[in-house]
Amino acid sequence: MQEYETSSGYIDERGNIAQGKEIYYSFKGLLCLDTSDKDHAEYYFRKLLGAADNYDSKIAAFGGLQQFYTKYFNKDSLVKYNHLRDSLCNIVHTEVEMQKTIQAQALYDYTHSERLAHQKELEANRFKTTLIVVCSLSAIMILLFIIAYIRYRDEKQRLRDRIRLLSGYAVNKNLYDSPIAQHFRQLLKANPYQIPSLSDWKELKTVISQEIPDFHEKLQTDSYQLSDNEYDICMLIKIQTSCSDIARLLQCSRSNVTHIRERIFKQLFSKNGKADELDEYIMSLS
Repeated sequence: MQEYETSSGYIDERGNIAQGKEIYYSFKGLLCLDTSDKDHAEYYFRKLLGAADNYDSKIAAFGGLQQFYTKYFNKDSLVKYNHLRDSLCNIVHTEVEMQKTIQAQALYDYTHSERLAHQKELEANRFKTTLIVVCSLSAIMILLFIIAYIRYRDEKQRLRDRIRLLSGYAVNKNLYDSPIAQHFRQLLKANPYQIPSLSDWKELKTVISQEIPDFHEKLQTDSYQLSDNEYDICMLIKIQTSCSDIARLLQCSRSNVTHIRERIFKQLFSKNGKADELDEYIMSLS
């Protein structure tokens, strides 16, 4: 204790201990009580009582005075401080029990809230899962509808192209019925459809040249020469191949075939025109 009082830095030169460390007076009083230093023992217990700002310090002060009056046979003071200590202990015990009850209630409330939150989370997850399933099924149905519509539109367009070619143009029966033209149609009917070979294109070019010797010359001018790809398109138009089927044989998009036909028409006639107008011109060549 001497080491503590000289080295801790908590006790000033007048023997007063720093705030919050007052419980030390209880040990000081017990030491004085044990060494029969009556005056100092009572002094430190009462000093602790005067400085006490919590239950622990007060109980320690009452306990010290209880021991003090027990040793020095002061029955009235003994009963007094014994009662004060017991009363304070009962208060502390009651508050502790109340605190435990509050903590238990808080724990119950927290557990109940946590359970409700977990239940809400499960409901939210179920709703989310249901929503995802519904949205996914809806998206699949929409996608299937779009695919079916595109197929229907393409088939309908191919049918329109075919009807237009058969009903609106002067049909060159020899070319349409030629073995090479039939061969091209068989390529389109294959599943999956097939691509013409170089010999197929060469034979088609030969047959068309035999039927219409100046066919190629009528599709170009002094300033404009057809590319091989453009001439292939013109030959396919001549044997009454629809725009959609031309795109399949050349492995390109239908819009690309339409664009090329419009470009050829513009180069031949020096004006903008529709792709159908080129088809009409090609079908008129004989």
